[in-house]
Amino acid sequence: MNQLTIVIGILVVNVLGLPEALGSERLWPILVGFMLVPGIVQIVGLLFAVESPKYLYVNRNLTAEAEQALIKLRGEQNRELIDSELRQLKREKEKQQAEAKEIAWSELFRVRHLVRPLMLASFIQFAQQLSGINAVIFYSTSIFKSVGLKDSWPIYATILLNFIQLIMTVVCMFVIDRAGRRVLLILGLIGMCFSSYLLAIARILAVNLSLSSYYYFLIEFSSKFRNVNK
Repeated sequence: MNQLTIVIGILVVNVLGLPEALGSERLWPILVGFMLVPGIVQIVGLLFAVESPKYLYVNRNLTAEAEQALIKLRGEQNRELIDSELRQLKREKEKQQAEAKEIAWSELFRVRHLVRPLMLASFIQFAQQLSGINAVIFYSTSIFKSVGLKDSWPIYATILLNFIQLIMTVVCMFVIDRAGRRVLLILGLIGMCFSSYLLAIARILAVNLSLSSYYYFLIEFSSKFRNVNK
């Protein structure tokens, strides 16, 4: 859901940024000013947000406050559910206390059960940053111009790019728990590798194929990183 709101925001901003909307020389400050709206809504909303029961119970040792937070979240009529969650939090806290151990930074690189998750997390982040997605997103309109699109078509092509992101995010929301993150990650890496070579060759040979491979690259990235990381 977090990623879905992000891609919806990107799509809405790009649509509003069209020259026919707020993307003109005179109106673009209004578009930038719109960013204040969600910021203010979030700040006001946080004033009424309930603190995490897990944080209160496990981290702060505030049992009564954690129970009150659960009552606000679940409703007083769901007493059985609240008691069940409190027992679960109690077991989690006892487990953490039993397994509590100071870990030195050097152990991250020496202890096997710590090294492996560190390497996996680092690999995913390196792969995401080195995949070229930042260039694809930030310079999409310029790239579309360079492959031959004229007038306002590069902007429309960018909006289509954002729409593909939105569609793939929705698809992955329903697929990720069934297929598993590992499957999406491996298939996405293979697809991105193939589409990157295809894009490089297509830029030399044919514009249409270049555009197709460009969109294919984004589809693979969206299915791989956008939801796997979350």
